[in-house]
Amino acid sequence: MDSATISALAALSGAVIGGVTSFGTSWLSQQTQAKVQARAHKLSQREELYKHFIETASQAYADSLVRQAANAGEVTQLVDLYALVSMMRVISSAPIVEVPTTWSV
Repeated sequence: MDSATISALAALSGAVIGGVTSFGTSWLSQQTQAKVQARAHKLSQREELYKHFIETASQAYADSLVRQAANAGEVTQLVDLYALVSMMRVISSAPIVEVPTTWSV
């Protein structure tokens, strides 16, 4: 083999390796991005489901308290706060919604 053939084969193999590497990187990048988007979508769906459950449960709790209590306005405010704290617990990390020991829930 002469040096021109070796140079041509080296250039060709370099181009092939570069193309395959570029394709592999793009494919891997798109797969990772698709997985992240799917995970984010599932998390969003879960958060909406939890939010709906918390709102419904809080409303049922409020209805039962209103039947027992004389002042419905105070009960409704407390239940609204309870629902907000519950939604914060779903979305936030544990230290964010941790109740200090000096508080009573």
